[in-house]
Amino acid sequence: PEPTEENLENLSKVVRSENADLGIAWDGDADRIAVIDKNGKFVPQYVISSIIAMYLRAKKVITSVDMGNGLREVVERQGGEVIVWKLGDLHSKLLEVGADFVTEPWKIMDPRWGPFFDGIRAALLLLSAVNEWGSLSSLMAEIPVYHQKRLSLPLRKEKDYERIVRGIKEGLLGRIDLIDEMDGVKFISGSSWILIRRSGTEPKIRVYMESKDEEWIRKMVKIIEALA
Repeated sequence: PEPTEENLENLSKVVRSENADLGIAWDGDADRIAVIDKNGKFVPQYVISSIIAMYLRAKKVITSVDMGNGLREVVERQGGEVIVWKLGDLHSKLLEVGADFVTEPWKIMDPRWGPFFDGIRAALLLLSAVNEWGSLSSLMAEIPVYHQKRLSLPLRKEKDYERIVRGIKEGLLGRIDLIDEMDGVKFISGSSWILIRRSGTEPKIRVYMESKDEEWIRKMVKIIEALA
């Protein structure tokens, strides 16, 4: 199973019972990584990517369209740039433009190590960062806080996708600064965004959202659930 927050309840209990500094989990082929903090809380994926980018002092980062804004803030703070590309196709962008660091949510690629996502390498980089900063909590304090949510909706016919996109656009009530259609449809409104894209592996519509305003997330979830 995926190392999701729901699937890591036992690891969370072990971290707390053992008074551990953190817990690390991978998926079956170890290209995905998930982290539990010392309080047994799931660490958001963008935070892990941001921590490793910070540790590497990465100046040129390639990431996917569903990555959180916190990564961009961290990289730009250290004088770097972030290149956004299609989910599942970051290898081609790496070959085209090169990068110090490549990441999707869950996945970490260190090009110096190899042109592939490696959860074991990600864990070693994370632990090296913890060693340098002194604790995971010290690292997390350096990362901007955003609230995130991901929903999966059934895709029974193509019109379902169009209906969901249209309904979300209407629900934003015109408060849209930018529409990005590079990979799915992404509505950007200030520091908030919502991405709708077809799953590449099953008949589902994936909806990702992020905001500094937790109430905005709750409102969007209600709108989307009403459309499902």
